[in-house]
Amino acid sequence: LHRLVFEMPLVQGVLDAEREVVIAELKENAGNEGKVRFDSTVERMFAGTPYGKSLVGTEATLRGISLHRVRDYVSRRYVPRDMVLCVVGDVESSALLEAADELFGGEPNMAPSASCPVIPAESFPKGISVEVKEMGKYTSLCMGFPVSFVRPRLAASIAVLVELLDGSEAALLKRRLCFETAVARHVQVTYEAFERAGAVLIEAVTEPDGVED
Repeated sequence: LHRLVFEMPLVQGVLDAEREVVIAELKENAGNEGKVRFDSTVERMFAGTPYGKSLVGTEATLRGISLHRVRDYVSRRYVPRDMVLCVVGDVESSALLEAADELFGGEPNMAPSASCPVIPAESFPKGISVEVKEMGKYTSLCMGFPVSFVRPRLAASIAVLVELLDGSEAALLKRRLCFETAVARHVQVTYEAFERAGAVLIEAVTEPDGVED
């Protein structure tokens, strides 16, 4: 992990190679209907805010990123203060802390700590975002619920709610829509936590009559 984060070879050749990988993934995602629906829902929910634009960017913006900008971003954001080291397993905590301090304790925090202001709720379009789209003989109903602020406790509560709705085949929405009423063929609930806001998205794939149900 230390080599991955603090010993990255930030040279032009590596940047150019990785840039092509991201651009290839961007083009591949353009043919992924689920990803396209997710992005369009987020863009509608956060219209007029920085999150109203694609998080990945475009091929033009990706090609415009310079090595200097990447190095500057890494030096400001990839610092111990903004990281969490998570270890799972049968370990001795004291030995783990000693090893972590030896590896990461000497790394500097290059920029002062600063909290990013949340996006106020009044900046969002009023109401939830709803999109109904035909998919051959099926219909996709996608709903987005913006979250105007993200605190650790709130984020954890939303994550638990999403698990209750769509954590397994017996979760509330899947059980209700896919099995008890059988109006949907597929249900998916996701939660995205950004730095200044968040979003809960629910998508149900059904036959056209199922949208009314």
